[in-house]
Amino acid sequence: MQHLQPGVAGSEDIVPEAHHTASAVGNAGIDVVATTALILFLEEVSHRAVAPHLDPGEATVGVRVAVDHLAPARIGEALSVRCELARLRGRRLVFSCEVRQADVLVMQGCHHRVVVDRSRFMADAQAAG
Repeated sequence: MQHLQPGVAGSEDIVPEAHHTASAVGNAGIDVVATTALILFLEEVSHRAVAPHLDPGEATVGVRVAVDHLAPARIGEALSVRCELARLRGRRLVFSCEVRQADVLVMQGCHHRVVVDRSRFMADAQAAG
């Protein structure tokens, strides 16, 4: 990790599609953005925020999510996803995150990621399988 400090943030506008709905993941008739999709967006944005600070061969992996899903989000309307690195504990990165659609706070909480050596991590994953 190179010069990674709290305050590093990522923000992206993401337009959810039909495959992001609760219906698409098995909750028939609930055609709003699924909690799982919102969490995926948090993971993507937080990883991309710190990726420029990683050494060659490093990656981050998600290890904890603690969020509140506060309001439904509509398909086809942009979501503003923001994650800010709140603290570091060794190789553990703790992000404060939120998702908004227009003026509505849809989700908020924290997401933990760990910096790993990609080769070693993948070797461990193969050995576990």
